[in-house]
Amino acid sequence: MEEITNEDKLLAAAAYAFFIPSLYIILTDRRKSHFLSYAAAQSMFLWLFYGLLVMLLRFLLGFIWSLFYLPPLDILANLSYLAMLVYAIYLATRSLFGENQRIPYISALADKLC
Repeated sequence: MEEITNEDKLLAAAAYAFFIPSLYIILTDRRKSHFLSYAAAQSMFLWLFYGLLVMLLRFLLGFIWSLFYLPPLDILANLSYLAMLVYAIYLATRSLFGENQRIPYISALADKLC
């Protein structure tokens, strides 16, 4: 079992909190560490999923609002964005402890990439 350094933990946490560090890990030699490559792959797919979900929500809200305006839908959309951010922060804090969380469906894609 490989030793996980504090720098690796911090970089993995940054990958979960932001999108760019995951690309840095995947495109450089940092991917040789299994902990880092798995965290980077999983966070990259997670942020791509978040981006697709945000675009889909915005499209659906725009379509519904073109028919009639419902202010509670905007509140629900903002709460869903907040939930995504909270989950990313949760994953970042877990990686600071040296743990890789398995996210359903996304971890299967990350396993294939690592």
